Amino acid sequence: LFLAALAHDMDHTGQNNSFHVQSFSSLSIQYNDKSVLEQHSAASLFSTLTDPRHCILDTLNLQDYGTVRKIVLSCILDTDLSAHQLIN
Repeated sequence: LFLAALAHDMDHTGQNNSFHVQSFSSLSIQYNDKSVLEQHSAASLFSTLTDPRHCILDTLNLQDYGTVRKIVLSCILDTDLSAHQLIN
């Protein structure tokens, strides 16, 4: 959870998802208009973690790594408030 919290706005562009979708930005195209910034942050995090200088998860076995990755991705993607229904 801590890792997801640290990375949820990683490499943020300063615009919102709506801007990216409406302007057909390269990120919007890459992530098919769905949770553009959240997907980009998650991808940036795991790309960074493949760098030998930053591979803090390298001691995990494949199963544990997969579990951590799944949780972190879910936490980051869930920060896209447009994916949540409004409660009346």
